[in-house]
This record gives sequence, C-alpha cells and structure tokens, in this order.
Amino acid sequence: MKFMQKNSNLKIAIDARELKKNILTGTARFLKNLLDNIEADKNIFLCVDKKTAINNYNEKFSILEASGILTAWYDQITLKNFLKNYKIDIFFSPYYKMPFFASTKRIITIHDLYFLKPMLRKGLDRFKPFVFYLKKALNLANKIITVSQYSKEEIIRTFDIEENKVKVIYNCVGKIFKKIDHINQEYFFKKYRIEQPYILYVGNFYPHKNIKGLLEAFFIFLKKFSTSYKLVVIAKKNRFFGDIFEYAKEIKVFDSIIFLDFVNDEDLVYFYNFAEFFILPSFYEGFGLTTLEAIACGNVATVSNIKSLREIFADAVIYFNPYDAKDIFEKMVVLIKDDKLKANLKEKSINLLEKFSAENFSSKLLEEIKNV
Repeated sequence: MKFMQKNSNLKIAIDARELKKNILTGTARFLKNLLDNIEADKNIFLCVDKKTAINNYNEKFSILEASGILTAWYDQITLKNFLKNYKIDIFFSPYYKMPFFASTKRIITIHDLYFLKPMLRKGLDRFKPFVFYLKKALNLANKIITVSQYSKEEIIRTFDIEENKVKVIYNCVGKIFKKIDHINQEYFFKKYRIEQPYILYVGNFYPHKNIKGLLEAFFIFLKKFSTSYKLVVIAKKNRFFGDIFEYAKEIKVFDSIIFLDFVNDEDLVYFYNFAEFFILPSFYEGFGLTTLEAIACGNVATVSNIKSLREIFADAVIYFNPYDAKDIFEKMVVLIKDDKLKANLKEKSINLLEKFSAENFSSKLLEEIKNV
C-alpha cells in the first residue's frame, strides 16, 4: 500500500506504437499483457500514431497521438515533446527505441540480441546502425528491462553494462491462451482445411529460427514414421520466406506443409489446443513465448536444447540438438508415441505456468517502472 501511495501521482509515458491491428509481435504481446493487466490510470500516457490499435485503452489511460510518417522523427522529436509538454516523470519503452535528448527518466526493454547475430548481419545488413543506436540507448537509459537471465547476461557481456542496471521480468502468457472444449474442433478444421493430424510451429522465418532444420527433420519424419501428418507453420512472410518456400519444394515436403501468414489470437488458441505437439527448433531465443502459449493451451512441446529455453522451461518440455535433424525427428516421434511422457510433461507444466501468470508479470513490471 505504501508503494502505491508513494507513486500514485507519477506521470508515466509508454511507447505503444507496436500495437498494430492484425500484427502482434512478441514485443506487442509483452506490452499488451502489461496494459491488459494493470488498473486504469489516467496518469499513464500511451504514445501512439495513426496506425496504433488503441482498442479500449483510451478508457483506461490517457492517449497522446501524433502522426508517425518518419519513425526516427517520432522517436527523437515527437516523444521528447510529449515528455516535456505533459511533464512526464518516467518514460517506458517496450523495445530499445527512446528519445535521446529528453531529461525524463527513461526505461527501455531489450528482449534479446538476435538482431546482432552474424547470421542476420550479412551483406548490406552489416552497415545498419543497430550497434551504435543500441549502445547509446543502453547508456542513456536509467534502467533496462529484459525477459530472462540469459538475455541479461548477454546484454551485460556484449555492452559492458552495470549488472544492477538490468532487471529481469519474465514474460507471461496471455489469458486467452488456455485449454478449450473440443466441441468446435470440426468447425476449426473445416475453416483451415485441415484434414490430418498436425505438428505446429509459431514464430517467424528469420535464420536463427532454424526453419530449414525443422523441414529436414519433418522430411525424415514423413519418410520413416508417417505420411499422415501435416506441419503447420504460422509466421508472417518476410524476405527469408522465399528461400524456405523453395527449400520445402526441393526436399519434397511442400505438399505436407500448411503455411499461414497471420492467425488471430482467437484462432491461434485452437491451433495450439488441437496440434499433436508444438515444436521450436531455434538456434537462438531470449525466452520462447510461443512455446509457453502452447503449454498454457494444454499441449506438450519439444524445443532446442539451448540455455535460454532450459532456463524458462526446465523439465516441462523435451529437448533436442537444433543442429541435428535426426535428433529433432527422434524427439518428434517420442512425443507422438509416448503417452506416459506426455502426461508427465502436462503435469509438470502446471507449476511452470504459475510462475508466468499475467498478474505476476504486470505487477512486477509496473513496480520496476515506477521505482526507477
């Protein structure tokens, strides 16, 4: 109670531009889970542009809207003016964008450092000013939020940041992601023309997600185990999709894959619920939120044996070597054949999900924001 009294008059501005209609990135989910699960407060100001999907937030919070023709202008000029004109005490960014020349206390969020990995910095990408911008933002920020101990260690090691400046707030799973009644299963399958059991991946096509490795494992799966399965890949098509598309044709698994560019959350819940299992084959992750969503929907998962995912999922999933397609294939078969293992994983997931509740996430994050 003392905490609320002490901070009750603080004016907090939050960069909410990531909230777009029909596009919900990991950053947007992070932000949405915060806004959905904190109390209404008109001393919280959402900074938005014309493309922002404000939804019902205008009833809970104050809205500051300006056109965002140039992102850099909005980042450095529009936000600075908002903070000054409305006498904002604290600015919070759900990513690393921030006004460099504002006097307001500033908090940024670094979910992971995937965009600095060599596999994504080839050709002209090597000349993008990510590193310069990020270094400046990290140095100017009063506090840095990240989503796992693994990401915290990477930030400190890569940029030589003081340890006490970086705070870990684990992601949560949105309340919409839960077990559902199978009564609408037939309608769902008909809508998406799914006539066979399917394995599910949700994410994107960036190289660190290792979609080619997944396709190789699926090729072995179809050849040695069963041709009666589909692989459903839900990911927004980007510049890397064409290569994946051609590779699927090359190894002759294309006809067994369903590529979906966008699925709203209401339908995504069905995909998670009715899949045989969920798979995440990444070389690199900061957290692995889609796996948590699948588990919240009562499903089981197999994921890459990497440090960040072991931190988050402990013994509630089974692991494979993401560099070994045969190992990925073998774990896929295990999840289909071993009912006892699946029951055990579902039992362990109950305790896991308690750790990542929306209430726990939102209260801890808001506390970190207010106590900068």
